[in-house]
Amino acid sequence: KREKQLFVDVSGVVQEDAKTGIQRVTRSILKEFLANPPNGYTVEPVYASPNRNGYRYARHYTACLLSQDYDGEDEEIEHRPGDIFLGLDLQHRVLLNNHDYLLGLRRDGVKIIFDVYDLLPISMPHAFALEPDIHALWLETITGFDGAVCISRAVADELTGWLGAHGRQRLRPFRINWFHLGADIENSVPTFGLPD
Repeated sequence: KREKQLFVDVSGVVQEDAKTGIQRVTRSILKEFLANPPNGYTVEPVYASPNRNGYRYARHYTACLLSQDYDGEDEEIEHRPGDIFLGLDLQHRVLLNNHDYLLGLRRDGVKIIFDVYDLLPISMPHAFALEPDIHALWLETITGFDGAVCISRAVADELTGWLGAHGRQRLRPFRINWFHLGADIENSVPTFGLPD
């Protein structure tokens, strides 16, 4: 019997690692998932692009992260009911382009959950170099799925408040959870500054 898959979306770090705190968290959580997969699940890093529909297994990236060799192709994912998709990396355009694809996964019995890092791009848009309203559109999109896990209780509370003010009618609840960010910088797959 095949184990269920935990698809971990790492689209940003696979295609262009901006080396911000979000990417550091993405790399660190992925590394922990790979070292300690949840019982009954195979952890499968995946990625998509903003200009192509569908997700692929991130075999090359994962091999590089784990200092292994891999000379195969990054194939399209194969999913089954009971799998979980975790949108770990923050990629506005990738998500918006793949919204219908993810809806198809959900119809096929895949649970779709997203990591929410912050609502600051909405409450303080002047401090972010994002297109106006793209973070709000991203939030509207993710809250149409199954749930979110936030990087702090404060962000979970903000998301709950935002959902109460802007959320749509739902047949089933949107689950909001949170976790503590770690502080183990040495083992967080950090970057080492800018090249000369």
